[in-house]
Amino acid sequence: MTWFANVHGGFEGPEGWAEQPALGLVDDLPEPAEDPPPFRRSLVLSGDSLPEGHDPRSYVALQKTLLGGTLPGFSLIAEGVPEGEGMAGVLCYQVVPPSGDALVQRQAYFFREGRVAVLTLTVRGDAPGDADEDFGRAVESFVFAG
Repeated sequence: MTWFANVHGGFEGPEGWAEQPALGLVDDLPEPAEDPPPFRRSLVLSGDSLPEGHDPRSYVALQKTLLGGTLPGFSLIAEGVPEGEGMAGVLCYQVVPPSGDALVQRQAYFFREGRVAVLTLTVRGDAPGDADEDFGRAVESFVFAG
């Protein structure tokens, strides 16, 4: 497996995925390179301070509202409250950008001492690969930095 870490935390990703410094991991491109390059599955780790006036669950609810209002072709597929210390929610949704190629994103929200970390897996809607396994491994292995 491939370990990734940045200022927000770290997680275990699929074997052979390439690091994108400070952002996360992307699957390797086949050789020879195509032009334009094909879509690459990715796992990205971002984070921030928990906004004043929000607890973890209200933050996840706010994100769902914001995503629905800003992403083209947003459609919620599933949501849940996972078991696990520091986790407050998981969202799975589809986005259909102007190109017409549906993308599926899964986000896990982790909280600790006023901090939030968001782990996002993005795959093509018609070619998810091992999305369930890849996301599950990353979520289970997640640790906060510092």
